[in-house]
Amino acid sequence: MYVGRSLEELQNLPLSSWTMEELAYFKNSFHALEDYVDTGGTELLRRIDSELNNRRIPSYL
Repeated sequence: MYVGRSLEELQNLPLSSWTMEELAYFKNSFHALEDYVDTGGTELLRRIDSELNNRRIPSYL
């Protein structure tokens, strides 16, 4: 179970300040809902993927 900051708390922070747990949790959450989120959600998922790649984390997380 995820115990951390909510998306509301994180949305105004740069992704570089998110923890790995936050990135992984929200990547999984948005990926599971990808067919249902709007373009803002899709863009956030793309940015999270990019941040994970910048940190050299495998994309399967």
